[in-house]
Parts: sequence; structure tokens; C-alpha cells
Amino acid sequence: MTVFRLSMQSYRLERHTCNNGGVYMRVHITQCLCPSRHCIAALAWEEPDFTPETAIAKLRSTIEDAVAQEILNHRCGLCLSPDLSYEDGITRFESLPEAMTDILRVQEENMHTKRMLDLQRN
Repeated sequence: MTVFRLSMQSYRLERHTCNNGGVYMRVHITQCLCPSRHCIAALAWEEPDFTPETAIAKLRSTIEDAVAQEILNHRCGLCLSPDLSYEDGITRFESLPEAMTDILRVQEENMHTKRMLDLQRN
């Protein structure tokens, strides 16, 4: 089985003012989702020169390239829907290293679910 991971070269940093007047950062996550909200691929980022629009464009381009190279299917691996959409949101994390533990845990849970579904389908 191929695990598809996006390059972590591009991140966006959003600055917000804390209650004490300091500055903290937020991590965004841009996702490609099916109508059932299964995540096909995601990009976590925190760099100042990225916007939600450019993150979505990068994720879309990366997925299209992976589909063309047959690394990734053009359908949801869980429900098989071909209808995919993109969205961006701000996570509760203040840095990408802080977010990675949860991101990797969720990725592993999703890969486990996909393996179980693949076994049932075969």
C-alpha cells in the first residue's frame, strides 16, 4: 500500500494577538474532502506568504499530479465518491510541530479504517 504524503515545504503563519498582548501563531489545514467529509489529502501550513486560496490551489495541483501518476485514486478511498471539494480552516494549534502528533494520529486511524474496508471489499 502506498501512503501519499504532501511535501511540507509551504506553510502559512497567521498572527493573532493574545490576551496578554503577545503574538501567537495558528496552523491552518487545507483538505480535499468527499461529500461524506472523508479526507482524501490534507496540507497543514503556517507560512506568511501562503493564503487559503493558494493552499487550496497547491493541494488541488498535487492531487491532480498524483492521480495522473496513478499514486492516488480520483475517488474517496472509503465511500468511493468521485465528488471532491476543498476547504481551509484554522486549527487549535499554535505551531506545526505541535499539530503533527494529532495529524499523524488521525492519518494512521484513517489508514487503518481504509485497510479494514479494503479487506471487506475483497
